[in-house]
Amino acid sequence: SKLAVAAELGATHGILATERGETLAGIRDATDGGPDYAFEAIGLQATVEQAIEVLPPGGTAVLVGLTPFGVRASFEVFPFVDGSRRILGSNYGYAVAAIDFPRYAELYLAGRLPIDRLVDRRISLDGIEDAFGRMRRGEGLRSVVMFEAAGEPGGEASGQARG
Repeated sequence: SKLAVAAELGATHGILATERGETLAGIRDATDGGPDYAFEAIGLQATVEQAIEVLPPGGTAVLVGLTPFGVRASFEVFPFVDGSRRILGSNYGYAVAAIDFPRYAELYLAGRLPIDRLVDRRISLDGIEDAFGRMRRGEGLRSVVMFEAAGEPGGEASGQARG
């Protein structure tokens, strides 16, 4: 399950988001009133609004997930301003691709960035619609598309991914 993998990778608390009120109460309980930083990485209107709503005074909502064009979020302005809360947009965490992506690859190859634990399926291109459906439904972790290498009919591009 996602919560088990999160715990394995160092999460100290896990909340299965089902009902909005239960989710917000669980976050507030786990963080002694609300997180200093709430990261929204899914890109849904509801989760953007939850990230803003759960903030305590002085808290920052960091929006990482990309919503479809035209999606709008709403929140109550007075408590937001009165509590000196902030919203920060973050596209790739301000990474500089030419510098940071090679570093991520080095960390991965050195076994210090366990991204393989986030992958639960390796699929062919034919399975991509099912993989997107699973992702939209919040099922499983992530899928990786494996391509056939030239001269290897029916084979995977370079064998199994690390892990």
